[in-house]
Order: sequence, then structure tokens, then C-alpha cells
Amino acid sequence: MVFLSVREAASKWDVDPRAVQRYCASGKIPGAKKYGRAWMIPGDTAKPCDSRKKPGKTQQPQLYPGLFLLEDLRLGGRSAGDIAADLPDEEHRREFFAEPAFLQGKTKKGLERLSSIKKPGI
Repeated sequence: MVFLSVREAASKWDVDPRAVQRYCASGKIPGAKKYGRAWMIPGDTAKPCDSRKKPGKTQQPQLYPGLFLLEDLRLGGRSAGDIAADLPDEEHRREFFAEPAFLQGKTKKGLERLSSIKKPGI
């Protein structure tokens, strides 16, 4: 029988060597034996399942968490102008149009739109 070292198994399974050591110590790799400080892993063993990940569940990566991205906004066939018209006041409308300008790298244009917002007490 052919045995693999922790490093060989890690490169075969594309994981860290420490993860392979944890698999061995927790008994997830059948037939793995420890000799001194080294683990000997049977060569025909498949990579154990990662219990932290649920099968069949995939997550969409968040590009910029916490930011309102206009391109992700579901307009429902309405134009941005129609949506802005439904906002409660002029300040919200300016912010609505300024944020995409910042996200597109048009800082000056975004600042111009935000600078026209009247601040309370000023």
C-alpha cells in the first residue's frame, strides 16, 4: 500500500497541511496512522468533506457590502428619474444621484451634487 505524507496529501487535495493534520486527528481519514509526529495517509483516500460548508448552498460574493449599487437596483421598468421623483425630499434625490457618480469614479460630479444639499443650521 502506498502512503502519503501530510504535505503530499495537502497538495493533492489543494488544502493547507494543517487542515490535513486536523482531518487525521479528528478521524476523518480512515486508515491514517501517526508515527511520532508524522501522519501516514493511505494514497487512495479521497478528500474528506468540510463540515463547515453545507452542500448545495452557494453564496453570492458581495462586491461592496453596505453600499447601494445602482446597477444592482431593480428598477422594475422605471427610469432612475421616476424613482428619484418618488423620494421624500430634494436631499434624498441629490444623494440618490450623487452616489453612482462616486462609484463610477466621477468624484467632482458627485461632490457638486452633494454640495448643493442644504445642511440644517447652516
